[in-house]
Amino acid sequence: MEIGCITISHKNAKVEEIEKIWLTVKPRLEEVISKCSFSEYAYIFTCNRFEIYLVGQALESCLREIADELGISAKAEILVGENCLRHLLRVASGIESMIVGEEQILGQVRQCFNLCRKSGQAGEVLERVLARLFRLEEESGGRLQFPKVRFQSALLLLRWRKEFWGR
Repeated sequence: MEIGCITISHKNAKVEEIEKIWLTVKPRLEEVISKCSFSEYAYIFTCNRFEIYLVGQALESCLREIADELGISAKAEILVGENCLRHLLRVASGIESMIVGEEQILGQVRQCFNLCRKSGQAGEVLERVLARLFRLEEESGGRLQFPKVRFQSALLLLRWRKEFWGR
C-alpha cells in the first residue's frame, strides 16, 4: 500500500489553466480513476493548485495513466511514497504556495479532505495522514509555523515512515 499524487500548481500552470483543468477534470474524475486499483482518494483544488491523492498499489504507473487520460500530463507532476507525503506537508504549511508561508492553504486542505471523507472517497489511510498533519498544526499553536516547518516536516515524515511502512 502506498500513497501518491498528481499535482498541478502555479509553478507549472497559470491560474486560468488550473481553473480550466478543474472544470474539465471534475466531471470525469471518478470515471477515469476507477480504471486504477486504489482503495481511497482525495483531491485539493484552490485557485493555485489542483491535486489528486490516491492510496493503493503500483500508483506511479496508475497516476501517469490518469494524467494522460485527463490530458494533463504536460502540466502534472507525479509523486509517490515519502515524496508525496513531503509534498502534502509542504502544501499544507504554505511552502508550496504562490506567496510562501500564506496561512489559508491549511484550511483549504482541511476543507477539501473533509468533503472527500464525507462523500466516502477518502478513507482510513488518508484520514490517518491528515490527522497527523492537523495534530502537528495544533501542537504548533494553530498553524504550521513557517520558520519551524523544516524541522516539523522531518519529524512528521519520520512518524509517517514508521507508521505506514514500518521503517
